[in-house]
Amino acid sequence: MNYIVRYFTRTDLKKALDLYLGQRPSQTLDIISMQKNSLTFFADQNKPITGDVLIVMPTKMSVIRGYDFNKDYNGIKEDMKNEIIGKKKDEAQKELLDYPEVGSVLLKISPPRSDSIPSIRSRIRFKLATE
Repeated sequence: MNYIVRYFTRTDLKKALDLYLGQRPSQTLDIISMQKNSLTFFADQNKPITGDVLIVMPTKMSVIRGYDFNKDYNGIKEDMKNEIIGKKKDEAQKELLDYPEVGSVLLKISPPRSDSIPSIRSRIRFKLATE
């Protein structure tokens, strides 16, 4: 009796994902990580392909994609500045967190006794946290 076992490694999966996304480039989102536990295999509706040809294995996997604020192709930082100009610190933080590209916010206002964002756009600066 012969058993044919088809498998691939996580490295193979990563290469396939990179190839797929490389053919569909996005200037706004980059892959941050693959959710390894989210991998799902679907039953192929077609008859199995035999021989030394391409094997199709329908799969689904969740990935975390992130916006590159250093390049800021969509000009989100300028939009964010417009949203928070002159607002109170708590309100500005809420406004920034409403952006799907933003994961967390730490606002520092100078002088410390002030509780409002400056009303002059050039005095608002964004600093990206490094991991």
